[in-house]
Amino acid sequence: MSVTNPSFSDAASAAKIADAGIVGDPNPAAVITPGSGSSPVANVDVTGNVAGVPAGAIPAVTGPAPVNITSKKSSGPSDQRVKILVPDEYIRMTTRGSKNGELYNNGGIVFPYTPTISYEHKADYTDQKIMHSNYNIYFYQRSYITPITISGKFTVQNDQDAAVYLSTLHLLRALTKMQYGGTGSQFPDQQSGSPPPVCRLKGYGDFMLDNVPITISSVRVELTDTVDYYTIGNLAANRTFGQTSVPVLSTIAITCNPMYSRAEMQKFSVNGWLSGNLRKSGYL
Repeated sequence: MSVTNPSFSDAASAAKIADAGIVGDPNPAAVITPGSGSSPVANVDVTGNVAGVPAGAIPAVTGPAPVNITSKKSSGPSDQRVKILVPDEYIRMTTRGSKNGELYNNGGIVFPYTPTISYEHKADYTDQKIMHSNYNIYFYQRSYITPITISGKFTVQNDQDAAVYLSTLHLLRALTKMQYGGTGSQFPDQQSGSPPPVCRLKGYGDFMLDNVPITISSVRVELTDTVDYYTIGNLAANRTFGQTSVPVLSTIAITCNPMYSRAEMQKFSVNGWLSGNLRKSGYL
């Protein structure tokens, strides 16, 4: 299995999978103090909670999910890892990642290892069967892109890995659900009735998957009986995830629908596509 980009992820190591059966945090009582420089590290405790933020705090939803989503990291070298960028309001205490806030810092889900991705470009034709002829006549109907399937591996060896895995899974579950719950519910949705949000798929640079609008149509999770399970909060219950066991090696498979609006369809042209000017607009 190949590594997407080892320079951007400490977790992206082939040795990590080889040692997946050996789990445990060598220093579970460690406390990270504020760092320095342009990207200081927030002070957190061993449970993975940011100092000064009440446990279980849930920020209010401020509006509908925006379609144009960009990564929070606006500087530095190009990040070509495969990632799914999500609306800001979907990043909460339960979906921000570990104590370092990986999902928050990246604006969404980043696959730690190179995933398997597949989709098709198709042009449909209908055929007319001509009597006493050696050939059919084909008439063009439509062109389209099939759903995009992404299958990626996740490994867990410590509380930080477990928090990232649980945050990723919790976020993906939310991305398949419509906003539901009126003012009478305990946690009302301000946009109750809205469908699941449009996200953005990025990976491998400008001419591969660049800012493609997608919706998540299915998420498949493997919880096999052939691997060990690591328990987060084994020494002291984690404030966010309590005491939860997760597989040390598993695969998450996602099916995405390319989601182009009517306005985006009208802006498309083959000449613009061939010139390359439309590549950064998310067209496949």
